[in-house]
Amino acid sequence: MDHLLKTLIGQMEAAIQIQDFDRYYAPNLTFHDFLVTATNNQRLVDGYHDLVRQLHLFRTRGLVAGDGMAASNQEHREILVSLARRDPQGAFAAMARHVLQGRNRALANASRVEA
Repeated sequence: MDHLLKTLIGQMEAAIQIQDFDRYYAPNLTFHDFLVTATNNQRLVDGYHDLVRQLHLFRTRGLVAGDGMAASNQEHREILVSLARRDPQGAFAAMARHVLQGRNRALANASRVEA
């Protein structure tokens, strides 16, 4: 698990360095999908996949604006640190922050686009 997630974070970091959203987005989806699939909860996996399809454009807005990709990938690192420590509360808190910050980035960018 550790190796795959580190590899994905590295791929996202490389994409951030050249500001290539398309190269960032695929490993980002894989990172999230791996974490959800690791729960072995098919209902959660199905719900997550439905949300990914529905929120694609919304999520994209939060990543392409400003330092959205870099901020998101830093949050990925924080998740990985907690997982590596086998700290379920820390991992939960890091994942919750990632979701909330992603929402905040997307909403902030949506309001700039509409203005």
